[in-house]
Amino acid sequence: MKKKFINPISLILLFILSLSACSNEATMFEGNNYAMFTDSVVYIPVTPDPEFIYDLPVSITKTQNVDKTYGVEILIKKSNAIEGVHYQLLTHNVTIKAGEKTGNVRIAGLYDNIIYGEKLQVTLKLLAPKDEIWDIYGQETRLMLIKCPDYDIAKFEGNIRFFAAFPFSDKTINFLCKTEVMNDSTLLLKGAFSDKYDLRLRLKSNKTNPFEDEVIVKEQTVLVDPMYGAIHARTVDISPSYYITEARSIFLYMELFVPSVGSFGVHPYIIKWITPAEADSENNSTGSPMSLQPDYLINAFRK
Repeated sequence: MKKKFINPISLILLFILSLSACSNEATMFEGNNYAMFTDSVVYIPVTPDPEFIYDLPVSITKTQNVDKTYGVEILIKKSNAIEGVHYQLLTHNVTIKAGEKTGNVRIAGLYDNIIYGEKLQVTLKLLAPKDEIWDIYGQETRLMLIKCPDYDIAKFEGNIRFFAAFPFSDKTINFLCKTEVMNDSTLLLKGAFSDKYDLRLRLKSNKTNPFEDEVIVKEQTVLVDPMYGAIHARTVDISPSYYITEARSIFLYMELFVPSVGSFGVHPYIIKWITPAEADSENNSTGSPMSLQPDYLINAFRK
């Protein structure tokens, strides 16, 4: 998924921990030293790699002259994942070295024991002296275990249902297309916008963090309009596109534009793979709708 999960609390904490960067003479933090989990909710990928370990950060607000060690407790009543079945807490404490502000609790997910889509969570409690617990942050964090199957481009070849609005309509429509695997990272979406042009997609796999898997569409012509000529498409950084292997789906955010003229904006597109039997049962034929309306393109462009 490009799927980033950012907790507002973590942003505030990062701001506090970065105050010293503003001035070499500035005091890092006035007041007690506080210890806390960096995020109140953490999404942890569980991969088939038995050596994949997730480091859960614990931070303090002031550096210390000595090592600081805190215990970590599993709150069974607030958890439905079972230690030793769904995950293993490799460290039941965390040590923050003298002069540093962060340490890690190490967690390993047990991939074979988790069902894809299963909603598993673990709640941990940081065991620290009362005067080191900051009320606005508390001392708990909730871990969401997400099963992330290995990337397999073969699952993305075949019959698809393409959900799109622009440039076909001001409402989302869907129609059938097909995809073809070119290599271990490249797909061709056959005739998505025009039967004369295929859409080339690159699927990028991030083994270090599956939540950073993404789809990249480099600038390319997708159709030719009678008024504007060649219309190009590309993915955009501001709205990352991603895929989900197990669900056999791709979520695209693409900008359609006319080079040197202007943009029609960024629009969402969903690609969902279906079985040959499902495709055969459809009444509509495979291929994209060729009923483009120039007036609709003009109106969209003027927006």
